[in-house]
Amino acid sequence: MPNLRVTLWVALAAMLYLNYSAWMHDYGLAPQPPSAGRAAPGAAQNTPALGESVPQTTAPAPATAPASRSAPATAPPTTAAGAAGFAAASGAGATSVDVKTDVLDMRIDLTGGTLDQADLLQYPVHKDRPNVPVRLLHLGGEDSLYVLQTGLAGPGNETVPNHLAIWRAPSEAYRLAPGAAQLRVPLTWTDGQGLTVTKTFIFTRGQYAVDVVYDVDNAGATPRELASYAQILRHWEPAKRSYFDVSTYSFKGPAIYDGAKYRDLKVQNQEDSHFSATITNGWLASLQHHFVSAIVPPADQPFTYRLQVRGHNYLLSATGPLDTVPAGGKAEIHEKLFVGPKLQAQLAATGPRLQLAVDYGRLSVIAQPLFKTLSWVHGIVGNWGWSIIIVTALIKLLFYPLSQASGRSMAKMR
Repeated sequence: MPNLRVTLWVALAAMLYLNYSAWMHDYGLAPQPPSAGRAAPGAAQNTPALGESVPQTTAPAPATAPASRSAPATAPPTTAAGAAGFAAASGAGATSVDVKTDVLDMRIDLTGGTLDQADLLQYPVHKDRPNVPVRLLHLGGEDSLYVLQTGLAGPGNETVPNHLAIWRAPSEAYRLAPGAAQLRVPLTWTDGQGLTVTKTFIFTRGQYAVDVVYDVDNAGATPRELASYAQILRHWEPAKRSYFDVSTYSFKGPAIYDGAKYRDLKVQNQEDSHFSATITNGWLASLQHHFVSAIVPPADQPFTYRLQVRGHNYLLSATGPLDTVPAGGKAEIHEKLFVGPKLQAQLAATGPRLQLAVDYGRLSVIAQPLFKTLSWVHGIVGNWGWSIIIVTALIKLLFYPLSQASGRSMAKMR
């Protein structure tokens, strides 16, 4: 009897300890990041805020490399601006451009051509409010900052069309016309000395991927060196997991794919918060439970991936090598962006293994085939409830021989 009492007390203590550990994991104090207003030790006091500095460029591409980067095989052909959609009145004096397709309602700030607002029209915040879509990108207050910046950088202090430059647009509103497959939104910048750059955002019907094309025309007397870059600037808060909110168990933060392996970057981790690497054929993204924004640099180009964290904001950037545009020459540079839900087919078509942004956890070997089967059945019946019932029945049918053998064995033992 004494041994039984000791065992019971030990079991009770173990359960109390496990409950306490689980409670601290969900509701305990998370480690606080350094204050945004306090510079790190040894850092200059005049360090620009995240998103206000232009990435440093790397060495120019070899002389044998072409000045322009070829577009992917799926890149749309160059056409007149707005040919596939229609534009509203002239954008003279406008500070932003509104773009609306069948799935996206987006705003482009003419300061840098920054994507600072993106509403997902087919995804309401709540089923009871179908007219209020999820807003993924948002410039709003400091506690909801989430923007996607793009531009061209150059060596030294040269005037270049970066994400701080002022661009001009021929119109202040663009709409995807009924029946049109694409909508092109061109922004133009010139330095007044012969360099003219047209940055065109290309939206496709039904797609959350956005092509970005830079057409560079150097009519000046000297060669120019330019490097494309893109970066995600986002506010973050330490996550507090809750049994009542399943989304809190999903990873929220930056992630990269280095061409061979996918990796989450923990903002609160000292090593990850200073991540820097040169990567070819990869991508970088900012993840949350159901949605993702991603940057996919051109294939076969070495880009420098970097994560910077200050206070409750992080900046995830990809900067390419310098390309030389000769005097009187032209160049074309391509990049891909993705802003939307984690639709695996669209993610896979946008970048190399971008579908890895959907994290199935440790049981991905089982979960992925189940999801593909469920999606296939849904494509036939068109109802997720019936799809789940049918897949469950198929699984039961598949394992029926094992269940039957197990039942017979139990009957014999009985």
